[in-house]
Amino acid sequence: MPMYGRVGKKAVDQTDKEAEFYRNIVIAQGDEIEILRNNVKELQGQLQGAYRRIGELREALDIEVKENKNEPEIIIDRTIFPDCV
Repeated sequence: MPMYGRVGKKAVDQTDKEAEFYRNIVIAQGDEIEILRNNVKELQGQLQGAYRRIGELREALDIEVKENKNEPEIIIDRTIFPDCV
């Protein structure tokens, strides 16, 4: 009977070690998930800022094009000015 007791104790110790090992893995993965969530949140904010900036630039370009529409277009004759454009 004592033999079974020792074997049983070793099995429990091994199970405890494995449980601790997997618990540490889960904790590490939880930390990594939190870091990744923060990174995604930051990148989404940067993306929204970029969309706003694109909208501002597009609006400014539209205004500039509308203002320059009334001005005559300059046409460069490449036979006379070969180095231009």
